[in-house]
Amino acid sequence: MIARIRYGWLVCLAGLAAALWLGRAPLLGAAGDWLACGAPLQRVDYLLVMPGDQTTRPFAAAALARHGLADTVVIPRNAASPAVEDGIAPPTHEIIRRVLELRGVAAERIVVLDHHRTNSSWDDLRALADFLGDHPDSTAAVVTNDYHVRRTRWTARRVLGRASDVVVFGVPTDGFGPNDWWRYRGGVQMYLSEYCKLLVYWIRYGDPVLWTALAAAVIVIILVIQRKRAGGAVRGSLFFVLCSL
Repeated sequence: MIARIRYGWLVCLAGLAAALWLGRAPLLGAAGDWLACGAPLQRVDYLLVMPGDQTTRPFAAAALARHGLADTVVIPRNAASPAVEDGIAPPTHEIIRRVLELRGVAAERIVVLDHHRTNSSWDDLRALADFLGDHPDSTAAVVTNDYHVRRTRWTARRVLGRASDVVVFGVPTDGFGPNDWWRYRGGVQMYLSEYCKLLVYWIRYGDPVLWTALAAAVIVIILVIQRKRAGGAVRGSLFFVLCSL
């Protein structure tokens, strides 16, 4: 009897694994779409550029500003990295500012939040909250990569307390998107990293019980589906996640 029960469980698990493998594209695409929940474009007074991907976010912010969708572009000032302190690399906010100016945004339309030194998305949005405290009647938006929108929006609601006023625009990521990220090593790293960071934010800043269980389940499902297709990429992505949290 016990052997039959075990055999039945093995058959069920094998069937579940097969179903997940065969249906991996819709499931993984839905997981990507869930993160990429950006708002429709609209005009705002201030547009915050989230640091993190200088190859896309500043260029998208410049395009929005040039087309009249933002009066002023706001840049957080990251804490200096060792490379910046040693003079090897320029500060992130200077890179963003330079891109904006080269793409046609006038210097007087750019504001660097010098009163803060930020190390995370939470810090970036706290700096924006303090800035908007001096501009209570203004409207604001945040621009970031599509996979980063869910966590940014959740954090904005926690930090700013004015979710109806602050929206998050998601811009495409070079090389992969919500509907094909699992086909590329960089996509696997970015999306798994983002789910893990979202889990950390839920635990650290929010109500951990329900959200922790949900995020953990999603991560497990993604890892199971990806194991056969990109084992090396998944192992590399886990190392990437642990190093970046």
